[in-house]
Amino acid sequence: MLSVHAICKYETEKLLKSRKWLVPAVLFILYLGMSYSVGPLDILSSFGICSLAVFVGMTAIFFMYEGIHYQAMDQTVFIRISGKKSFYAGKVLLVGKAGMIVGAVSVLAPVIQYMINGKDFFTTPLTMEIAISGFVLCFLSGFCGGMTAILLNDRFIPKKEASIVLCILIVLLTIVKGGLHEKFPFVKWISWVLPPLYDLSSAYTRGSSFLLKDTGIYFLWMLFYLALQFLFYVCIMDKKRWE
Repeated sequence: MLSVHAICKYETEKLLKSRKWLVPAVLFILYLGMSYSVGPLDILSSFGICSLAVFVGMTAIFFMYEGIHYQAMDQTVFIRISGKKSFYAGKVLLVGKAGMIVGAVSVLAPVIQYMINGKDFFTTPLTMEIAISGFVLCFLSGFCGGMTAILLNDRFIPKKEASIVLCILIVLLTIVKGGLHEKFPFVKWISWVLPPLYDLSSAYTRGSSFLLKDTGIYFLWMLFYLALQFLFYVCIMDKKRWE
């Protein structure tokens, strides 16, 4: 029987061969190059904005990934697993691994600039604490974006056009949620269903240094949201008929 890691490896190969990730990856690298080309910069604000770009990019990649269907190969893999949950858990593991890669790249760019240009490139020193927190922020943002995308697969939303519109709407509302709250306070009663990315990135960028006591609750909120996304995806897909 295939393990979750074996399924993740199969799904990884499927994604890489499709090259669906190529355009978002190139655009993200260009974004990093432009963002860290001129200083001085506020490092916390840079990470906060970068987390939004990571969310958008990962959502785009995994939305396209869910459109990849190799029916015969998928069914061959499916009959060699112990349960349907393992198959879908393997997909979630792929999203998590991709999120770790994007998180590492997001931190690598400012670290290189800091090493080349010195402490004057940022308004505050790029400490190990800030670098680690920036990685965690971008990792969780990417993970959440990927999970949001795979939840919009064709078994939840059969019509592709509706799925595309809903995906774009969720991304936009997630990013501008704070502005909506200011203009339309009643939106707070329904916006809790959206990924808490704006709340986390906004809290992270406030202040002159990273303080866990100020942002810890938002990191925990994101972790809880991701756990709900994982359980919802795996449990619901487990109940649907394999086609």
